[in-house]
Amino acid sequence: MFLNNRWGRQQGNGRENRLQFKSVGYIDYVVRVSRRARNVLLKVHPHNGLEVVIPEGFNRKLLPGILEKKQGWIINRLKKYNDEAATREAGPPNVIRLRAVHQKIMLVYNYLPGDKLILKRTSEGAMLCGDLADQNRVLSRLRYFLKDCAKKELPGWLERLARQHGLSPGRCSIRLQKTRWGSCSSKGSINLNAKLMLLPPELAEYVLLHELAHLRQPNHSKAYWRLLSSMAPEVGLREAQLKQAWKYVPAWVEMG
Repeated sequence: MFLNNRWGRQQGNGRENRLQFKSVGYIDYVVRVSRRARNVLLKVHPHNGLEVVIPEGFNRKLLPGILEKKQGWIINRLKKYNDEAATREAGPPNVIRLRAVHQKIMLVYNYLPGDKLILKRTSEGAMLCGDLADQNRVLSRLRYFLKDCAKKELPGWLERLARQHGLSPGRCSIRLQKTRWGSCSSKGSINLNAKLMLLPPELAEYVLLHELAHLRQPNHSKAYWRLLSSMAPEVGLREAQLKQAWKYVPAWVEMG
């Protein structure tokens, strides 16, 4: 279950929460209070994931134990829908989940004659306007949007972490790389993958700390891992989760 029994997000009605299974890492879910509910009910939706329905007045402190007992069922259901979603999301998505910064951007597509593709931010997400006939062109524009979001968030995040640990990185560049989450050059410049925006925040931050540690230890020696362990909690767990982190990256992001 959630190792330190800490809840990551406010547990209001309809708000997202987090739990941790040792086998798969963190899972987001929503708690909903129902006047008609007599018992705790678990639902897994194809698009919104796990929903926990509780009766009014239910003691939420009991939820970790309940979810732990049902983790096999939860994992199997989520895997089923994730496998199906991977196929569906090969085309233009209806939502972009920027998990690293707790944002969910709803996308609306509006066909307009002409050659231009214009992406506009709206109060609820974003609207892509223009000639939508060429799917590759549409996906390319969305990948550019993802990269732009990363440029606005990741360098500042890296700089804040660097100050906390007394480090001074060089230039921070944002790229859309196929296989590497990040890298640090011999001159102290750090490259970060825009796909980090799609990861849970604790994994994205771990990658940033991983690269910052290379400013003092430019290798993966024992000294490096000791340094990283002093900067980042649960290094072993994060490394294991990072090996599975590509599951958070939808197919349309990888098609470029």
